[in-house]
Amino acid sequence: RLSQAEDILMLEIKDDGRGFEVASAMKGGGMGLSGMQERAEKMNGRLEIESQPEQGTRIVIEAKI
Repeated sequence: RLSQAEDILMLEIKDDGRGFEVASAMKGGGMGLSGMQERAEKMNGRLEIESQPEQGTRIVIEAKI
């Protein structure tokens, strides 16, 4: 879902898949999640990741436009 409220653009990606432990994945050394975090920060935005094993994942990126 992509939406805009005033000067904030929000992208939400959500699934009901396998999920994962966020803390472990963030320090796992790969470029995926840390790269997303860096890109959000470069846009003066924020990244929020919610996930649990076997519960799916929700990723939200908000940035001021």
